[in-house]
Amino acid sequence: MRPGERLLILGTGTIGLLAGTPSILDRRDLALRDVTAVGILGGSAGPAGTIAARADGSVDARPLEAATVGLAETADILAGHRPSDARPGPKIHIDPRL
Repeated sequence: MRPGERLLILGTGTIGLLAGTPSILDRRDLALRDVTAVGILGGSAGPAGTIAARADGSVDARPLEAATVGLAETADILAGHRPSDARPGPKIHIDPRL
């Protein structure tokens, strides 16, 4: 990670992304790289309502969506590059089916 970036660690719940065993993390790596680590435990309560609001049309998220890309483009996106055909929105979705 580059200095000033943020690492998001998703917790348990419907998604269940935490490892079954403890991970070794040297906190000096975070401090010396000026990286922020954020853990979220209860994030799984939100997606159902968000999905329902988008499905029924009560929320229009299109202005936020810049592009959808496949896994092959993930490294470029995470490096800060936007697709040439991206719309003005801030969100770029990564769809592993593409």
